[in-house]
Amino acid sequence: MKFVTIRALGVGVLMAGAMLASSAQAAVIYTESAQGDLSNDRLNPTSFNLAAGENQLLGVFTGEDGMGGYDIDYYSITIPAGMFLQQIVHQEFISTDSAGFMAIEQGPVFSTAPADATPGNLMGWVIFGHVTVGSDIFPTLASNGIGFARPLPGGTYTFWAQQTGALTDYTLTFVVVPSPMGATMLSCGALMAFGRRRR
Repeated sequence: MKFVTIRALGVGVLMAGAMLASSAQAAVIYTESAQGDLSNDRLNPTSFNLAAGENQLLGVFTGEDGMGGYDIDYYSITIPAGMFLQQIVHQEFISTDSAGFMAIEQGPVFSTAPADATPGNLMGWVIFGHVTVGSDIFPTLASNGIGFARPLPGGTYTFWAQQTGALTDYTLTFVVVPSPMGATMLSCGALMAFGRRRR
């Protein structure tokens, strides 16, 4: 019996990583300034199906309307079975205001009305703005409110995002990865293939 060498193991892991990376393609899922306003109805949010890799949302808050109202964005994301939401990277925040707000609920609607929301009855929430640009805001979203474990498994989740001040452009990237078991199996498959070659 011959053993797989350390070199073969290393190459196998690198190959598995390359295979995973090649399956993850960046994609813009919505550009609000070009495709129209995201839903203002929490019971009928704009829906997106995410794919493995980076899924980018370019949103716009129009701000306060001068009559006491303000823009709210409701959208739902569906993560495929066998996939996980690993990160939400905040990539852009263009505004004279300092921050916006985002919360999450499980399911295809956002059941909690803004007037009934409290920091403790939301599944998760985060304040994002100039200071969070370039960072992963998912850990903070998961730790506030009721809280939840990361990464999020396949399923549908709905977001409530808003800005009560000035006009704001924001960009979020939802990073979806294979399940830990799927990634492990891919790595093992690559290692086994290298082992067979050396026998």
